[in-house]
Amino acid sequence: MTIDWTAFTPWSAVIGGGVIGAALIVAPPVAAMDPCGVLEPILFSPANPGTADTINWWSPIFSQVHLDPVPIYMVKTTLGINNQISLDVRATSDPATLPGYDIVGPYPYYGHFGPLAAGDYSVGAVLYGTCVAALSSLTVSTQPAATATAPVVEFYNATLDQYHSTQNAAEIHDLDTGVHPGWVRTGGSFMAYVPGQDDNRGVIVQRWYGKPEAGLNSHFLTWLPPEEDALSYGFLAGAWIFESGATFVIPAPYATTGACPGGTVPVYRLWNNRPDSGHRYTADKATQQQMMNAGSVAEGFGPDSVFMCAVAPVVP
Repeated sequence: MTIDWTAFTPWSAVIGGGVIGAALIVAPPVAAMDPCGVLEPILFSPANPGTADTINWWSPIFSQVHLDPVPIYMVKTTLGINNQISLDVRATSDPATLPGYDIVGPYPYYGHFGPLAAGDYSVGAVLYGTCVAALSSLTVSTQPAATATAPVVEFYNATLDQYHSTQNAAEIHDLDTGVHPGWVRTGGSFMAYVPGQDDNRGVIVQRWYGKPEAGLNSHFLTWLPPEEDALSYGFLAGAWIFESGATFVIPAPYATTGACPGGTVPVYRLWNNRPDSGHRYTADKATQQQMMNAGSVAEGFGPDSVFMCAVAPVVP
């Protein structure tokens, strides 16, 4: 599986030579719809930020308002009186024409602001300078909500020449003790949030298993809705079995640059470029390069192909 993030086609991805996602979410041109009728409240990550947190935001408006060609969405954040935050969102094909704005798209349309002083805030988005989203409430606490993290441990099976990463303690035990023969630890791992104990500080990663009778026998992890839809309901559904709706929770990189939010480090996804499609997930840049030198294809955002962002270890 390889994703083409440069084609400016919403949700474009390629699996085994077939395009998925390009037809899954294709909104009509702006001229054919009322952009003011699709505004939604702002969603925040983390849900309960502290005074040291950078606050990520997202609004479904951008997944429904589509220009041809797909534009770059940009935003300027303004903090006004009474702790009211305004997100001025514009669409452009030339970022240089909007000095003072941050790039937040074309996907996943995340923006960010803060850190902020403790207090209650209201946040709204203004689209194209005219359409105003409903205000969303945001409370910043002196201390952020509690979270739990655990390592996502990588295993390798030499017979299959496949990699497998899991945070599940029972699976790790079974792989370590030979319940599933042939798997050994590579020594690689990265930290992610435990599902249900993440304070909305990341995206939910789901997992599928490729059927051996379909020429596969590998696991696939993704947080991208078009890939999830293609594997669950699309033309790939017959070859893949859904295994878990929440394997772990992890922050996502910024779409246009691949940069990870503060306090996180890049995780790279590599596709083996073979009929028995398999992927490797690593936080080690040297490993990414070694895999690419051996024929694997890097998948992700920005020039470094960052797919997700692991929680950085705390330095004592």
